[in-house]
Amino acid sequence: MGFYDNNGFLPTLDEIAEDQGYRSSSGVIRHLDKLEKWGWIERHHGQPRSIRILRRPRATQP
Repeated sequence: MGFYDNNGFLPTLDEIAEDQGYRSSSGVIRHLDKLEKWGWIERHHGQPRSIRILRRPRATQP
């Protein structure tokens, strides 16, 4: 289960940073910028908790 499933809302950049082991939210922003450029997510810049997932990775078979 993910953050949204457990809480009913999306995480902040600081919450993502803490969960993923980043020292600051700037590393998260760079990563999100790449995901957005590649078409995996959409964000509404300037609005908190505004990440929208457009594509999900395929499940891997064991």
